[in-house]
Amino acid sequence: MLVLHFENENENLKIKFTVKESDKDFSEYSAVISDVDFEMLDMDKISHFKNLTAKLNKNMPIEFLKE
Repeated sequence: MLVLHFENENENLKIKFTVKESDKDFSEYSAVISDVDFEMLDMDKISHFKNLTAKLNKNMPIEFLKE
């Protein structure tokens, strides 16, 4: 499990990934988004994370590339 946590004074975003080693040549790990949790304290303020949250779908496949 990999958890990315983004936070500012008005917002909180956690993205949880289920990760495993990848069998693809270009990728180190493959993952799927297992959960997205987004919270805003004041809906009247500008959101910095809402657009990102809208683009993330549960079970969306992700590849972490080798560098």
